[in-house]
Amino acid sequence: MTSATLRGIYYLRYLSQMNAFQSLILAGKEDQFRTLFDQSDDDLRLLLEVLYYGGRSIYADSNLDLTKLPSSQVQREFYQSINQFLADQGLSFGTPLGDTHLSVRDYQSSAWKKFILPAIGLL
Repeated sequence: MTSATLRGIYYLRYLSQMNAFQSLILAGKEDQFRTLFDQSDDDLRLLLEVLYYGGRSIYADSNLDLTKLPSSQVQREFYQSINQFLADQGLSFGTPLGDTHLSVRDYQSSAWKKFILPAIGLL
């Protein structure tokens, strides 16, 4: 997946919903976040899952020194981690999730703040 695909098709497509999620995350309203998550379509839920795991990969799991890397390289690493996550999970946008459990729904707002919000900035 390219950055243009994720940003152009999915993020911009769901801009108003993403703004609602961001507000709920910042306010720590976990119950409302989960309700909105449950009411969202598959691609939006997958987008949130991808943002969480991509953000976690960059901001917690990697050995990258983010203070010394150009933003373009951080973004490239972010998209590589997203592509790997989707491949490992056998998931793709535009495909029904069926009974697939997306873990991001169950995380606390502190985890969303730590990984989803910064990942949005990488789109």
